[in-house]
Amino acid sequence: MPGQTQMQSDFSNISKIVYYGAIQNIIFTSLSNALFALLPGFDDDEPTEKELQELEETKIARMANGIADTTLKGGFGLPGAVLATLKNVIMEYNKQDKKGFKADHAYTIIQAINLAPPIGSKVGKIYSGIQGKTFNRGVIEKRGFGVSLDGKVNLSPKFSVWGKYIEGTTNLPLGRAVDEINAIVEAFDTRNTVMQRVALGLGWRTWDVEVESEENDLINIIEKRKGKGKKNKGFGGKGFGGKGFGGKGF
Repeated sequence: MPGQTQMQSDFSNISKIVYYGAIQNIIFTSLSNALFALLPGFDDDEPTEKELQELEETKIARMANGIADTTLKGGFGLPGAVLATLKNVIMEYNKQDKKGFKADHAYTIIQAINLAPPIGSKVGKIYSGIQGKTFNRGVIEKRGFGVSLDGKVNLSPKFSVWGKYIEGTTNLPLGRAVDEINAIVEAFDTRNTVMQRVALGLGWRTWDVEVESEENDLINIIEKRKGKGKKNKGFGGKGFGGKGFGGKGF
């Protein structure tokens, strides 16, 4: 570099490589994964030591994987992208395989499709909508396209489901818009901690800072219990522990 000795020039260039290749990557990835959410007192519902450890391991593993992906894709072009995709496919396969009969290898396939990011992103959003409909079936059946609950703005999960469908097929960012609205609503909810509300106001999503809609969760629980009650009555009228089979149950 002009005006510097060879050693000064080398140190200057090395420091730039370290900063842009590692430090900046770590800062960005830790912020995007909301690593600060692990701070004591961030959430009113203090997790147990085991839960905190699991959450910490999950966030750190996600952060390390994000750093590796950025380095491979940004520094090595197509070969790096292929290697990153292969790594993610293997990791997702192992993750799902550990779940046994609950495994969902659609996520493994999506990781493979991510070799072409535009296509992988579309497929991921559509499948996210499908999963959202499955997990929130009780709320969706109860609320439909409801926009308020108990006199407050509270979008039904159906908006998120259809937003992701439309975003995945047309690129219109409706799913993102629903996420933004949900974040703003929760940012004004005094039941959340000050730190959670500040993070939501600064752009983090509800799932980043462990914030959920208590009303929708309650409806989901109630509807699932109703569904289980109906299934149990199908065997002799009194469930598996009743007298449907020979008068003594199982």
